[in-house]
Amino acid sequence: MVPLSRPRCPIDFRAGATEHDVFLSPEGEKVIKLTIPPKFGARGQVIDYVKNVLWANHLFGDDIRLVGIVATNAGPAIVTSQPFIEGGAPTQEEVAEWFLDQGYLPDGYFKWRHPESGAIIADAHPGNLVRTEWGLIPIDLQILNPGGG
Repeated sequence: MVPLSRPRCPIDFRAGATEHDVFLSPEGEKVIKLTIPPKFGARGQVIDYVKNVLWANHLFGDDIRLVGIVATNAGPAIVTSQPFIEGGAPTQEEVAEWFLDQGYLPDGYFKWRHPESGAIIADAHPGNLVRTEWGLIPIDLQILNPGGG
């Protein structure tokens, strides 16, 4: 496996936070995310990261795909892709309204719970949703429990 570096990467570096380095694919249709080693996402464990991807696809109709694992100088990183969503950052009030409209109740700092399904969503701040002409689109929420049993 060849270690990945930004200068040799065939996509433009876009942004990064504490969980991922984020790139835009050459055609501009996909966002490519690499977890930042030595952790795998916000909760740090591979199994939690993979579950979060699957649950986000299920709950929000996302299309996050597991692309693979790459070796970096800091350790292995999980590579995912998801559609690029054009839009802006919502306000925290818009995020709250979006969750309330779907029946969620506030359950802590940037955290929401659905009383009927049992779903618990965390990290629900404006940087993890995109405001579009169709409404808010979640792009990087933490699903602590997908609900439904």
